[in-house]
Amino acid sequence: MYLRVGAIHALEHVSSDSRVHRDNVTEVLSDFVSEKAEKRRDSVPLSVFLAGQSRSKVASDVQAALDTLGRRRRRGAVALDLRSLDLRDAVLEGAHLERCNLSGALLHRAYLARGRLQHAVLVQAQLRYAKLGKARLAWADLSEARLQRASLMKARLRHAVLHEARLECANLSGAQLCYADLTGARLGNADLTGANLKCADLSGANLYGAEGVTASQLRRAHIDEYTMLPDHLVWEGWWVRRVREIVPSGGNEDQRPNNGAPESTFSTGPSAAARRRAVRPAPGPSKR
Repeated sequence: MYLRVGAIHALEHVSSDSRVHRDNVTEVLSDFVSEKAEKRRDSVPLSVFLAGQSRSKVASDVQAALDTLGRRRRRGAVALDLRSLDLRDAVLEGAHLERCNLSGALLHRAYLARGRLQHAVLVQAQLRYAKLGKARLAWADLSEARLQRASLMKARLRHAVLHEARLECANLSGAQLCYADLTGARLGNADLTGANLKCADLSGANLYGAEGVTASQLRRAHIDEYTMLPDHLVWEGWWVRRVREIVPSGGNEDQRPNNGAPESTFSTGPSAAARRRAVRPAPGPSKR
């Protein structure tokens, strides 16, 4: 174990001193993490981990490799491919993971506070109880990600794709969600206190039971007839006026949209589908 950790630190020095070998070092460390993480995923079932019966931390050599990879700062560096890896409880605070592919990765209880994850791909990633406070997730793709009870306090999620993401009981207080795609997202009992929802697409999103949501926040977002709102907002004055514009007086009650929601509010910028297409990077070379 100690020899492997020492070798990893030596490779970091090689990467720092030699531009020629930087990409080679990244590839070696990425392959090492992949091999170790895949074995861990098979040895510790997810059901056992979530039940609290296993609190095994990431091995020291794997953590050292992740630290080295996360310290890369060079522009144009090779994007990491960490798809479907078991990184539960990993510490990646402030790591440089721009454009990293973490699709399907197990990141339960991972510490990613202040992480640089711009344009990262986290489709169907498992992030329950993960710590993402002040993380930079602009243009990241978190479609169908599992973020129940995750902490995203003051996270930067401008233009992020959270299509059908599971965000029940998540902490999104102070998060920047401008132009984010939250179509079909589940935000039940999430904390949205002070979150910036300017031009966010909440079409079909479920906000029932969400805390800290105000009318002023939703006036700036896009909402359709399938958006489910918290009870305290459904019949506020501005909302009732919107409903009356759609359902004429004396009209059929069955024409009333769900939750009294209007068919739509204003929509600014490109459609959610167009943003999802723009965020998804071109497929990289297949892993060996």
